[in-house]
Amino acid sequence: MRHNDLTFRVHPIVILIGVMMTALVAVYTIVAAAPEAYGVELSDNQTKEAMPDTVVVFGNTVTNTGTLSDTILLQVSSPGSWPVALSSSDYPTPSLAIAIDLGPGAAAEFDMTVTVPDNATGATENIKIMATSVSDPTKTASTLNIIDIPSLDVFLPIVFNQYPPVPGPIVLNPINNNDGDALYTVSWGLAVRATSYVLEESTNSDFSSPVIVYQGTGTSWTTPSPRTANEYFYRVRGLNSFGYGPYSNVESVVIASFYADSNQINGGQCTVLRWSFVNVQGVFVSFGKGYDKVGVNGVDSRTVCPSVTTTFAASVVYADNSIGNFAYTVNVNNPNNICMDPYVNYFQSTSYNVSPNEKFTISWDVQCARALYLVIGNGAQQAVTGTESREVSITQTTLFKLVITKSDGSTVNASFTVNIK
Repeated sequence: MRHNDLTFRVHPIVILIGVMMTALVAVYTIVAAAPEAYGVELSDNQTKEAMPDTVVVFGNTVTNTGTLSDTILLQVSSPGSWPVALSSSDYPTPSLAIAIDLGPGAAAEFDMTVTVPDNATGATENIKIMATSVSDPTKTASTLNIIDIPSLDVFLPIVFNQYPPVPGPIVLNPINNNDGDALYTVSWGLAVRATSYVLEESTNSDFSSPVIVYQGTGTSWTTPSPRTANEYFYRVRGLNSFGYGPYSNVESVVIASFYADSNQINGGQCTVLRWSFVNVQGVFVSFGKGYDKVGVNGVDSRTVCPSVTTTFAASVVYADNSIGNFAYTVNVNNPNNICMDPYVNYFQSTSYNVSPNEKFTISWDVQCARALYLVIGNGAQQAVTGTESREVSITQTTLFKLVITKSDGSTVNASFTVNIK
Protein backbone atom coordinates (compact mmCIF):
# COMPACT_ATOMS: atom_id res chain seq x y z
CA MET A 1 0.00 0.00 0.00
CA ARG A 2 1.12 3.60 -0.77
CA HIS A 3 0.09 5.60 2.22
CA ASN A 4 1.82 8.79 0.98
CA ASP A 5 0.15 8.95 -2.39
CA LEU A 6 -2.89 10.99 -1.46
CA THR A 7 -4.97 12.82 -4.02
CA PHE A 8 -7.39 15.71 -3.05
CA ARG A 9 -10.19 16.79 -5.32
CA VAL A 10 -12.47 19.85 -4.85
CA HIS A 11 -15.93 19.49 -6.24
CA PRO A 12 -17.16 22.41 -8.49
CA ILE A 13 -20.38 22.74 -6.44
CA VAL A 14 -18.39 23.62 -3.32
CA ILE A 15 -16.56 26.40 -5.21
CA LEU A 16 -19.87 27.82 -6.44
CA ILE A 17 -21.38 27.94 -2.96
CA GLY A 18 -18.34 29.80 -1.64
CA VAL A 19 -18.56 32.39 -4.35
CA MET A 20 -22.25 32.86 -3.73
CA MET A 21 -21.78 33.29 0.00
CA THR A 22 -19.05 35.84 -0.60
CA ALA A 23 -21.37 37.78 -2.90
CA LEU A 24 -24.18 37.80 -0.34
CA VAL A 25 -23.31 41.20 1.10
CA ALA A 26 -26.18 43.43 2.17
CA VAL A 27 -26.40 46.65 0.20
CA TYR A 28 -28.03 49.62 1.91
CA THR A 29 -29.07 52.69 0.01
CA ILE A 30 -29.27 55.86 2.13
CA VAL A 31 -31.63 58.37 0.64
CA ALA A 32 -31.06 61.84 2.10
CA ALA A 33 -34.10 63.92 2.89
CA ALA A 34 -34.68 66.77 0.50
CA PRO A 35 -33.24 69.99 2.00
CA GLU A 36 -35.67 72.62 3.16
CA ALA A 37 -35.73 75.52 0.71
CA TYR A 38 -37.78 78.41 -0.57
CA GLY A 39 -38.81 78.90 -4.17
CA VAL A 40 -41.32 80.82 -6.27
CA GLU A 41 -42.65 80.55 -9.81
CA LEU A 42 -45.05 82.65 -11.91
CA SER A 43 -47.22 81.63 -14.85
CA ASP A 44 -45.88 82.17 -18.38
CA ASN A 45 -45.90 85.45 -20.27
CA GLN A 46 -49.27 86.45 -21.72
CA THR A 47 -50.21 88.75 -24.57
CA LYS A 48 -53.57 90.43 -25.18
CA GLU A 49 -54.74 92.87 -27.80
CA ALA A 50 -56.80 95.80 -26.59
CA MET A 51 -58.22 99.11 -27.68
CA PRO A 52 -57.19 102.50 -26.30
CA ASP A 53 -59.14 103.74 -23.29
CA THR A 54 -60.17 100.26 -22.11
CA VAL A 55 -59.57 98.18 -19.00
CA VAL A 56 -57.86 94.80 -19.49
CA VAL A 57 -57.64 92.02 -16.89
CA PHE A 58 -54.98 89.28 -16.95
CA GLY A 59 -55.32 86.12 -14.88
CA ASN A 60 -52.01 84.97 -13.37
CA THR A 61 -50.82 82.18 -11.10
CA VAL A 62 -48.10 82.19 -8.46
CA THR A 63 -46.68 78.91 -7.09
CA ASN A 64 -44.61 78.21 -3.98
CA THR A 65 -42.05 75.77 -5.42
CA GLY A 66 -40.21 75.48 -2.10
CA THR A 67 -40.53 72.89 0.61
CA LEU A 68 -41.60 75.41 3.30
CA SER A 69 -44.62 77.62 3.80
CA ASP A 70 -43.87 81.14 2.61
CA THR A 71 -45.32 84.59 1.96
CA ILE A 72 -44.89 85.72 -1.64
CA LEU A 73 -44.74 89.47 -2.35
CA LEU A 74 -46.18 90.37 -5.77
CA GLN A 75 -45.36 93.72 -7.38
CA VAL A 76 -46.40 95.17 -10.73
CA SER A 77 -44.78 97.90 -12.80
CA SER A 78 -45.54 99.52 -16.14
CA PRO A 79 -42.62 100.98 -18.17
CA GLY A 80 -45.01 103.51 -19.71
CA SER A 81 -46.61 104.37 -16.34
CA TRP A 82 -49.96 102.97 -17.43
CA PRO A 83 -52.40 102.58 -14.51
CA VAL A 84 -51.91 98.99 -13.27
CA ALA A 85 -52.97 97.12 -10.15
CA LEU A 86 -53.02 93.62 -8.62
CA SER A 87 -55.86 91.92 -6.77
CA SER A 88 -56.77 88.46 -5.45
CA SER A 89 -59.47 86.79 -3.39
CA ASP A 90 -57.62 87.86 -0.23
CA TYR A 91 -56.86 91.34 -1.61
CA PRO A 92 -59.98 92.52 -3.48
CA THR A 93 -58.79 96.13 -3.35
CA PRO A 94 -56.44 96.72 -6.34
CA SER A 95 -52.90 97.71 -5.34
CA LEU A 96 -49.42 97.94 -6.80
CA ALA A 97 -48.27 95.23 -4.37
CA ILE A 98 -50.00 92.36 -2.57
CA ALA A 99 -48.76 89.49 -0.38
CA ILE A 100 -50.03 85.90 -0.66
CA ASP A 101 -49.43 83.14 1.91
CA LEU A 102 -48.76 79.70 0.34
CA GLY A 103 -47.94 76.27 1.69
CA PRO A 104 -45.25 74.09 0.09
CA GLY A 105 -46.13 73.40 -3.55
CA ALA A 106 -49.35 75.43 -3.32
CA ALA A 107 -50.49 77.87 -6.00
CA ALA A 108 -52.86 80.85 -6.03
CA GLU A 109 -54.52 82.87 -8.74
CA PHE A 110 -54.50 86.65 -8.92
CA ASP A 111 -55.54 89.31 -11.40
CA MET A 112 -53.63 92.17 -12.96
CA THR A 113 -55.75 95.09 -14.17
CA VAL A 114 -54.40 97.68 -16.63
CA THR A 115 -56.11 100.76 -18.01
CA VAL A 116 -55.01 101.47 -21.58
CA PRO A 117 -54.46 105.20 -22.18
CA ASP A 118 -56.63 106.78 -24.84
CA ASN A 119 -53.53 107.85 -26.83
CA ALA A 120 -51.89 104.40 -26.91
CA THR A 121 -52.71 103.58 -30.55
CA GLY A 122 -50.06 101.27 -32.03
CA ALA A 123 -48.22 100.86 -28.73
CA THR A 124 -46.97 97.71 -27.01
CA GLU A 125 -46.64 97.73 -23.21
CA ASN A 126 -44.66 95.01 -21.42
CA ILE A 127 -46.06 95.06 -17.88
CA LYS A 128 -43.80 93.21 -15.48
CA ILE A 129 -44.92 91.25 -12.43
CA MET A 130 -42.22 90.37 -9.93
CA ALA A 131 -42.68 87.66 -7.26
CA THR A 132 -40.31 87.61 -4.27
CA SER A 133 -40.08 85.19 -1.36
CA VAL A 134 -40.42 87.19 1.86
CA SER A 135 -38.52 84.47 3.76
CA ASP A 136 -35.66 84.36 1.22
CA PRO A 137 -35.61 87.51 -0.98
CA THR A 138 -33.03 85.89 -3.24
CA LYS A 139 -35.80 83.65 -4.57
CA THR A 140 -37.62 85.62 -7.26
CA ALA A 141 -39.58 85.09 -10.43
CA SER A 142 -41.05 87.38 -13.05
CA THR A 143 -43.49 87.30 -15.91
CA LEU A 144 -44.79 89.74 -18.51
CA ASN A 145 -48.38 90.66 -19.27
CA ILE A 146 -48.11 92.23 -22.72
CA ILE A 147 -50.69 94.63 -24.19
CA ASP A 148 -50.70 95.15 -27.97
CA ILE A 149 -52.66 98.16 -29.20
CA PRO A 150 -53.34 97.98 -32.97
CA SER A 151 -52.95 100.96 -35.24
CA LEU A 152 -56.36 102.24 -36.25
CA ASP A 153 -56.59 103.22 -39.87
CA VAL A 154 -60.38 103.49 -39.84
CA PHE A 155 -62.13 105.40 -37.09
CA LEU A 156 -65.62 104.21 -36.25
CA PRO A 157 -68.03 105.30 -33.55
CA ILE A 158 -67.38 103.30 -30.38
CA VAL A 159 -70.24 102.03 -28.26
CA PHE A 160 -69.11 101.31 -24.71
CA ASN A 161 -71.96 99.02 -23.71
CA GLN A 162 -69.65 95.99 -23.58
CA TYR A 163 -66.58 97.83 -22.24
CA PRO A 164 -67.85 100.62 -19.95
CA PRO A 165 -65.13 103.29 -19.55
CA VAL A 166 -65.38 103.53 -15.77
CA PRO A 167 -62.77 105.55 -13.83
CA GLY A 168 -59.29 104.12 -13.60
CA PRO A 169 -57.28 103.13 -10.50
CA ILE A 170 -56.71 105.72 -7.80
CA VAL A 171 -54.17 106.16 -4.98
CA LEU A 172 -55.09 107.26 -1.45
CA ASN A 173 -52.29 109.26 0.19
CA PRO A 174 -50.92 108.40 3.68
CA ILE A 175 -52.77 110.28 6.42
CA ASN A 176 -50.62 112.53 8.59
CA ASN A 177 -51.90 112.47 12.17
CA ASN A 178 -48.76 111.92 14.26
CA ASP A 179 -50.12 113.98 17.15
CA GLY A 180 -53.16 111.72 17.51
CA ASP A 181 -55.45 114.72 17.08
CA ALA A 182 -59.14 114.15 16.31
CA LEU A 183 -59.03 116.49 13.28
CA TYR A 184 -57.12 115.54 10.11
CA THR A 185 -57.29 115.54 6.28
CA VAL A 186 -57.63 112.59 3.90
CA SER A 187 -56.43 113.18 0.31
CA TRP A 188 -56.03 111.18 -2.91
CA GLY A 189 -54.76 111.48 -6.49
CA LEU A 190 -56.74 111.89 -9.69
CA ALA A 191 -58.32 108.93 -11.50
CA VAL A 192 -58.68 108.98 -15.28
CA ARG A 193 -62.27 109.50 -16.48
CA ALA A 194 -63.54 110.21 -12.95
CA THR A 195 -66.06 113.02 -12.67
CA SER A 196 -66.41 112.67 -8.89
CA TYR A 197 -65.02 110.67 -5.98
CA VAL A 198 -66.55 108.62 -3.16
CA LEU A 199 -64.62 108.32 0.13
CA GLU A 200 -65.56 105.54 2.58
CA GLU A 201 -64.72 105.28 6.29
CA SER A 202 -64.74 102.18 8.49
CA THR A 203 -63.62 101.22 11.99
CA ASN A 204 -62.35 97.85 10.72
CA SER A 205 -59.96 97.02 7.92
CA ASP A 206 -62.35 94.70 6.06
CA PHE A 207 -64.91 97.50 5.53
CA SER A 208 -67.76 95.24 6.60
CA SER A 209 -69.89 98.31 7.44
CA PRO A 210 -68.40 101.29 5.57
CA VAL A 211 -69.82 104.80 5.80
CA ILE A 212 -69.62 107.29 2.91
CA VAL A 213 -68.14 110.45 4.43
CA TYR A 214 -67.55 112.37 1.18
CA GLN A 215 -68.83 112.41 -2.39
CA GLY A 216 -67.80 115.21 -4.71
CA THR A 217 -65.34 116.48 -7.28
CA GLY A 218 -62.56 117.36 -4.82
CA THR A 219 -59.51 115.25 -4.01
CA SER A 220 -59.42 115.78 -0.23
CA TRP A 221 -61.69 115.72 2.80
CA THR A 222 -61.15 117.16 6.29
CA THR A 223 -63.00 115.84 9.34
CA PRO A 224 -65.84 118.31 10.03
CA SER A 225 -65.79 117.55 13.77
CA PRO A 226 -63.43 115.72 16.18
CA ARG A 227 -63.54 111.93 15.88
CA THR A 228 -63.81 109.78 18.98
CA ALA A 229 -60.86 107.62 20.02
CA ASN A 230 -60.46 104.72 17.61
CA GLU A 231 -58.58 103.57 14.51
CA TYR A 232 -60.30 104.66 11.29
CA PHE A 233 -59.74 103.10 7.85
CA TYR A 234 -60.34 104.89 4.51
CA ARG A 235 -60.61 103.98 0.82
CA VAL A 236 -61.76 105.97 -2.23
CA ARG A 237 -62.90 105.26 -5.79
CA GLY A 238 -63.80 107.32 -8.82
CA LEU A 239 -67.29 107.65 -10.28
CA ASN A 240 -68.69 108.69 -13.67
CA SER A 241 -71.85 108.12 -15.67
CA PHE A 242 -70.73 104.56 -16.50
CA GLY A 243 -70.20 103.53 -12.87
CA TYR A 244 -67.55 103.15 -10.19
CA GLY A 245 -63.86 102.57 -10.75
CA PRO A 246 -61.77 100.22 -8.57
CA TYR A 247 -61.15 100.98 -4.91
CA SER A 248 -57.89 102.62 -3.92
CA ASN A 249 -55.42 101.29 -1.38
CA VAL A 250 -56.49 101.49 2.27
CA GLU A 251 -54.99 104.04 4.69
CA SER A 252 -55.75 104.32 8.41
CA VAL A 253 -55.44 106.91 11.18
CA VAL A 254 -55.39 106.54 14.96
CA ILE A 255 -57.24 109.00 17.20
CA ALA A 256 -55.77 109.29 20.66
CA SER A 257 -57.93 110.24 23.63
CA PHE A 258 -57.52 111.36 27.26
CA TYR A 259 -60.63 112.39 29.17
CA ALA A 260 -62.90 111.71 32.17
CA ASP A 261 -66.52 110.61 32.21
CA SER A 262 -67.40 113.96 33.80
CA ASN A 263 -65.52 117.23 34.05
CA GLN A 264 -67.88 118.57 36.73
CA ILE A 265 -68.36 116.70 40.02
CA ASN A 266 -69.32 117.64 43.57
CA GLY A 267 -67.08 117.24 46.59
CA GLY A 268 -67.05 113.60 47.72
CA GLN A 269 -67.79 112.21 44.24
CA CYS A 270 -65.59 110.18 41.90
CA THR A 271 -65.30 109.87 38.13
CA VAL A 272 -63.47 107.61 35.67
CA LEU A 273 -60.38 108.85 33.83
CA ARG A 274 -60.01 107.14 30.44
CA TRP A 275 -57.38 107.12 27.69
CA SER A 276 -56.76 105.44 24.36
CA PHE A 277 -53.33 105.60 22.72
CA VAL A 278 -52.53 102.81 20.24
CA ASN A 279 -49.37 102.02 18.27
CA VAL A 280 -47.20 103.93 20.77
CA GLN A 281 -44.08 103.02 22.75
CA GLY A 282 -45.31 104.14 26.18
CA VAL A 283 -47.96 106.08 28.14
CA PHE A 284 -47.41 107.84 31.49
CA VAL A 285 -50.27 109.36 33.54
CA SER A 286 -50.46 111.56 36.65
CA PHE A 287 -53.55 110.53 38.65
CA GLY A 288 -53.76 113.50 41.02
CA LYS A 289 -52.75 117.07 41.67
CA GLY A 290 -48.98 117.15 42.05
CA TYR A 291 -48.50 113.39 41.58
CA ASP A 292 -45.60 111.88 39.62
CA LYS A 293 -46.56 110.24 36.31
CA VAL A 294 -46.58 106.43 36.23
CA GLY A 295 -46.46 104.00 33.28
CA VAL A 296 -49.80 102.52 32.19
CA ASN A 297 -51.28 100.47 29.35
CA GLY A 298 -52.01 102.35 26.13
CA VAL A 299 -55.76 101.78 26.40
CA ASP A 300 -57.13 101.73 29.97
CA SER A 301 -59.07 103.64 32.63
CA ARG A 302 -58.79 104.50 36.33
CA THR A 303 -61.29 105.72 38.94
CA VAL A 304 -60.23 109.06 40.45
CA CYS A 305 -61.76 110.95 43.39
CA PRO A 306 -60.20 114.41 43.39
CA SER A 307 -60.65 116.46 46.57
CA VAL A 308 -60.18 119.74 44.66
CA THR A 309 -60.27 120.82 41.03
CA THR A 310 -57.49 118.81 39.38
CA THR A 311 -55.82 118.77 35.99
CA PHE A 312 -54.80 115.22 35.10
CA ALA A 313 -51.87 114.85 32.70
CA ALA A 314 -50.56 112.20 30.28
CA SER A 315 -47.35 111.93 28.27
CA VAL A 316 -47.22 109.64 25.23
CA VAL A 317 -44.05 108.33 23.55
CA TYR A 318 -44.84 107.68 19.88
CA ALA A 319 -43.19 105.11 17.60
CA ASP A 320 -40.82 107.79 16.20
CA ASN A 321 -39.73 108.71 19.78
CA SER A 322 -41.58 112.03 19.69
CA ILE A 323 -43.59 112.91 22.80
CA GLY A 324 -47.16 114.16 23.01
CA ASN A 325 -48.67 115.76 26.13
CA PHE A 326 -52.37 115.63 27.04
CA ALA A 327 -54.34 117.19 29.90
CA TYR A 328 -57.91 117.03 31.21
CA THR A 329 -59.36 119.08 34.07
CA VAL A 330 -62.05 117.80 36.45
CA ASN A 331 -63.75 120.63 38.34
CA VAL A 332 -64.83 119.85 41.92
CA ASN A 333 -67.80 121.95 43.01
CA ASN A 334 -68.62 122.58 46.70
CA PRO A 335 -65.67 120.63 48.11
CA ASN A 336 -66.58 121.74 51.69
CA ASN A 337 -63.28 120.37 53.02
CA ILE A 338 -64.28 116.79 52.10
CA CYS A 339 -61.08 114.78 51.79
CA MET A 340 -61.01 112.24 48.97
CA ASP A 341 -57.74 111.67 47.06
CA PRO A 342 -54.71 113.47 48.57
CA TYR A 343 -53.40 116.45 46.64
CA VAL A 344 -50.08 118.30 46.54
CA ASN A 345 -50.41 122.08 46.58
CA TYR A 346 -46.63 122.32 46.24
CA PHE A 347 -43.42 120.34 46.79
CA GLN A 348 -40.47 122.54 45.92
CA SER A 349 -36.92 123.69 46.52
CA THR A 350 -35.47 127.18 46.77
CA SER A 351 -32.83 126.02 44.26
CA TYR A 352 -32.51 123.09 41.88
CA ASN A 353 -28.81 123.60 41.09
CA VAL A 354 -26.49 123.93 44.09
CA SER A 355 -22.84 123.58 45.03
CA PRO A 356 -21.73 120.71 47.29
CA ASN A 357 -22.73 121.35 50.95
CA GLU A 358 -24.58 124.55 49.96
CA LYS A 359 -27.63 125.11 52.17
CA PHE A 360 -31.08 125.30 50.55
CA THR A 361 -34.67 124.82 51.68
CA ILE A 362 -37.26 122.29 50.57
CA SER A 363 -40.95 122.73 51.48
CA TRP A 364 -44.28 121.06 50.83
CA ASP A 365 -48.00 121.35 51.38
CA VAL A 366 -49.94 118.07 51.01
CA GLN A 367 -53.58 117.74 52.03
CA CYS A 368 -55.91 114.78 52.66
CA ALA A 369 -53.05 112.26 53.06
CA ARG A 370 -53.55 109.38 55.49
CA ALA A 371 -49.77 109.39 56.08
CA LEU A 372 -46.81 111.25 54.56
CA TYR A 373 -43.11 110.31 54.33
CA LEU A 374 -40.07 112.19 53.06
CA VAL A 375 -37.25 110.30 51.31
CA ILE A 376 -33.96 112.07 50.49
CA GLY A 377 -31.80 110.19 48.00
CA ASN A 378 -31.24 106.61 49.15
CA GLY A 379 -32.13 107.46 52.73
CA ALA A 380 -34.87 105.94 54.85
CA GLN A 381 -38.46 107.21 54.93
CA GLN A 382 -39.07 109.97 57.45
CA ALA A 383 -42.61 110.56 58.70
CA VAL A 384 -43.56 114.22 58.19
CA THR A 385 -46.66 116.39 58.51
CA GLY A 386 -48.70 117.81 55.66
CA THR A 387 -47.07 121.26 55.64
CA GLU A 388 -43.38 121.65 56.45
CA SER A 389 -40.04 123.02 55.30
CA ARG A 390 -36.47 121.92 55.92
CA GLU A 391 -33.00 123.32 55.37
CA VAL A 392 -30.74 120.70 53.75
CA SER A 393 -27.47 120.32 51.89
CA ILE A 394 -26.18 117.62 49.52
CA THR A 395 -22.88 116.50 47.99
CA GLN A 396 -24.28 114.81 44.86
CA THR A 397 -27.30 115.08 42.60
CA THR A 398 -30.22 113.95 44.78
CA LEU A 399 -33.85 112.90 44.32
CA PHE A 400 -36.31 114.28 46.90
CA LYS A 401 -39.53 112.29 47.17
CA LEU A 402 -42.76 112.42 49.15
CA VAL A 403 -44.50 109.06 49.62
CA ILE A 404 -48.19 109.84 50.07
CA THR A 405 -50.55 107.25 51.59
CA LYS A 406 -54.17 107.41 50.39
CA SER A 407 -57.23 106.49 52.45
CA ASP A 408 -57.31 102.96 50.98
CA GLY A 409 -53.68 102.34 52.00
CA SER A 410 -52.19 102.63 48.50
CA THR A 411 -49.38 105.13 47.88
CA VAL A 412 -48.45 107.71 45.27
CA ASN A 413 -45.32 109.79 44.91
CA ALA A 414 -44.36 113.41 44.30
CA SER A 415 -40.71 114.16 43.58
CA PHE A 416 -38.09 116.50 42.16
CA THR A 417 -34.29 116.41 41.66
CA VAL A 418 -31.66 118.90 42.84
CA ASN A 419 -28.47 118.87 40.78
CA ILE A 420 -24.89 119.55 41.82
CA LYS A 421 -23.26 122.32 39.80
